[in-house]
Amino acid sequence: MAIIRANNNTLSSVTALPAAITTGGLVLLDTKTVASGSATTQPFHFQNIFSATYRNYKVIYNVKETESSANSTNAGLIVRLGNSGTLSTGTSSTCVHTLFYGAGDSSYDSVVYGDADDIFVLCQNFSANEDMTTSGECTFMNMLNTDFQGSCISSTMMHGTTNTYYYEHGLNMIMNKATTFTDISFEIKVTGGGGGGNMDSTTTGYNVFGEVKVYGIV
Repeated sequence: MAIIRANNNTLSSVTALPAAITTGGLVLLDTKTVASGSATTQPFHFQNIFSATYRNYKVIYNVKETESSANSTNAGLIVRLGNSGTLSTGTSSTCVHTLFYGAGDSSYDSVVYGDADDIFVLCQNFSANEDMTTSGECTFMNMLNTDFQGSCISSTMMHGTTNTYYYEHGLNMIMNKATTFTDISFEIKVTGGGGGGNMDSTTTGYNVFGEVKVYGIV
């Protein structure tokens, strides 16, 4: 739709902004959509998604465990970090996180926290054997910048057959600012409790499906 511009006694249509006017926005970089019948433990691995083209990234995620499948207690939605197609299995960065949470139709609220081996934690503390469902958005910042700590701020809806109607607002940060990553993988894995325990890549992961979209922020 054109913009109508007044020019003295005449009207003219403006169908495009002048080149000198810069605009911001989101550029869709990749989408991974997985049907429930095709669920696996790592279907949302984005390889080389972070590059020099963009400094910050927005991700919209809907990740759910295969229904009616068994899972251990203290599982959650995590983001494993890696480089050039290979996810990290070590502690090159040491990530720390804090999650503030509340429950719908309830005054219940609290905080969970911990550190991890090249892992960001977006929500945690599901109970055993519930259909784990997560939806939300997060912003990754400075993942390739060695002057600032790489970080992720997230807002996640966490829902299951036992832990219902939860909302978790999270902060994850890489302690070693010299560490950079190009890859992310959204997974539901055992995360441990919320009392500062260490989370690593060897914990049990569960088959998941849904959709994850990654955008570069202009």
